[in-house]
Amino acid sequence: MMRSLGRLTTCAAAVALVAVVPAGAGIVNGSFETGNFSGWTVVQPTYASVSTSELKKLNPGDPGALSPPTWNPTHGNYFAYLKAGADIGRYTLLSQAFTAHAGDHVGFDIFFDAGDYLPFNDNGFANILDLSNLNLDNLYMKDISQVGSYGEDGWRHIDYRIGADGTYMLLFGVNNDGDNKLPSFLGVDNVTINGPGPGGDPTPEPATLLVWSLAGAGGLLRRFRRAA
Repeated sequence: MMRSLGRLTTCAAAVALVAVVPAGAGIVNGSFETGNFSGWTVVQPTYASVSTSELKKLNPGDPGALSPPTWNPTHGNYFAYLKAGADIGRYTLLSQAFTAHAGDHVGFDIFFDAGDYLPFNDNGFANILDLSNLNLDNLYMKDISQVGSYGEDGWRHIDYRIGADGTYMLLFGVNNDGDNKLPSFLGVDNVTINGPGPGGDPTPEPATLLVWSLAGAGGLLRRFRRAA
């Protein structure tokens, strides 16, 4: 059963998403083994990095300050590490468009790391957008109310079955809610289609450029649905 979810319609400024769609190829650089965001589009790149390891950021009052977790890749030597902080409600975004067939499985590993405390309900998400009809399904959504103040949910694997042949976009994001003082984080790794290949990174073919805009409190995000 699907239900409407409107929280992600609060992007504070116009955001341009430039997506390279490989013709006949799957996910490019899905485990970030190039050591950079090759194949991906990043919005707010100042707050995004490809990392080998990250220690959870400590903040005053964090109950886990004595034993903070260390985030390491789940596949290969690198993972994507997204930090909120551009502005209140402005998402740090990571996206890639790809072609797929009905029955294909898209998988990835993800975590949300809350750097703030309630009532500042920062959140992180993963969506998949069908570019033929602009339907947006939510695959993952965590916020501070779910993981607790300064909490985290740990790496978890998400699997999504493609319903129809077409071109799709994966979209990951994290933002600050209420203020912009203590950022939260999102980790992404091991993004594959039909299971991992050599590094999960098929060779890209000639591409088509798609440009999408998310403006104010609307744009494409107002159309997405969340899986129950």
